[in-house]
Amino acid sequence: EGGAAAQKGVAVGSRLLLINGQDATALPYARCLEMVKSLPRPLHLVFEKSMAACDSAKGWVLVKKSAGSGPPSSMAGWQRMFFVVGGAVAKRHVLQLYSSKAQYEDIVVRMFQGQPLTGMKYKAYALSGTFKCSAIQSKVYKGEHQPVKYFALRNPYSRTKTMKFASQNPSI
Repeated sequence: EGGAAAQKGVAVGSRLLLINGQDATALPYARCLEMVKSLPRPLHLVFEKSMAACDSAKGWVLVKKSAGSGPPSSMAGWQRMFFVVGGAVAKRHVLQLYSSKAQYEDIVVRMFQGQPLTGMKYKAYALSGTFKCSAIQSKVYKGEHQPVKYFALRNPYSRTKTMKFASQNPSI
């Protein structure tokens, strides 16, 4: 993030089309990597803009999965997770939860390379109208300067657990 590639619009999930004018779309990943590493500089690369950059919501959120729609009793009960809706590896209506942004990026790269995702833990939910969403509520935790704003999302396929999503961002 923030590097030369990002400043030019290249993001995780962007597709490499040309390497010094040569079509790279049919080349195996290993061959493309070898070419990028070994060809003389300056190197001219052409990318197709990542769908992850233009049709998804993503960022950090606090998450709690438990029975009922209420928030945890303390801030420590929330788990900070990286979320993506849609993006490079899922349909527009799929909510994905990752332990970190780096984990999401690793999964995107592995999927584009055709590598297995064994051992990678993440959650994906195909959101539909059958999910029930509560109103946004506030909770002030002891020792915190700002209230946490949260809402509950009830998965129709789970009989007991409800997902709560929260933020300490005061603009929400």
